[in-house]
Amino acid sequence: MAGLVFGAIGSALGPLIGDISFLGLTVTGAQIGGAIGALIGSEVDSLLMPGQSVKRTGPRLTDTSIQSSTEGAPIPRLYGRVRVAGQLLWATKFKETVTTTKTHEGGKGVGGATVTDTEYSYSISFAAGLCAGVATKIGRVWADGNPIDITGFITRFYAGRRGTGGRSADRGDRRRGQHAGLSRRGVYRV
Repeated sequence: MAGLVFGAIGSALGPLIGDISFLGLTVTGAQIGGAIGALIGSEVDSLLMPGQSVKRTGPRLTDTSIQSSTEGAPIPRLYGRVRVAGQLLWATKFKETVTTTKTHEGGKGVGGATVTDTEYSYSISFAAGLCAGVATKIGRVWADGNPIDITGFITRFYAGRRGTGGRSADRGDRRRGQHAGLSRRGVYRV
């Protein structure tokens, strides 16, 4: 606020200084006075309000639409390479991670502002059933119609074994039990 006031006063008193010409460029006294007044006003502002604080908050997750599961939906039996949407078997609640960083920004000398940035990131664990029978690998993964690279995610693919009906010999999944708060017994791979 003081920058505006002192800038206006400097522009009004600047013509008393006169114009300055250098290399064919002319700067009026009003321009010089306005610049000097704005500089003095910004210093007065920083002295009157030291430690300004700016808080910036990133976007938060308010509504989600995740893949759902339907009771009684058929489990496809696939042959060859097929694009298929899986059925959601189980999922944890979203885990929100808050990251806050503080930085000091500002001009030279006295004053400056402390900027607090808060960012939110989310994670979820889930299991999706793709098909019945033996599957050897997952080729590409699509999300919202766009292919995604799953190497940046922690994934586990349980490939079935021939002669076991697609089931693995070790049926327990300890990590799924840890997320669900269950013991190893009663937690099965599908």
